[in-house]
Amino acid sequence: MSHEIAKPSQLLIELRREFDEQRDDDGPYWEDAKVDGDHIIVVYRDRAKSPLIGRRYNVPRLATLFEPVQGARALAETLVSSDFVPPSTGGGRELDVPWAKGLNVEGQTIRWIDA
Repeated sequence: MSHEIAKPSQLLIELRREFDEQRDDDGPYWEDAKVDGDHIIVVYRDRAKSPLIGRRYNVPRLATLFEPVQGARALAETLVSSDFVPPSTGGGRELDVPWAKGLNVEGQTIRWIDA
């Protein structure tokens, strides 16, 4: 079965759109994100002053894991409703990872989920 999720950049655009639509005044708060090859990297906070949380997604793998979800928009809706629901603070591990370079949060501690 072919998947409509061809470009990580497309998923990142849809993920940000869905993230903003689902967010309320209490959070979560998008900090930064980028595309890195077949991956997207997202850094956010559960609440305004909570620690930074990072997630790294392999987009082709997501397309197979979430089958039959098709299209970047549908996958973004699924990810936001499952992965970006507070509270995830306290989870993750502090890691110095190469994929965080170039994000606007360099030098800050990021707790990586599932890294």
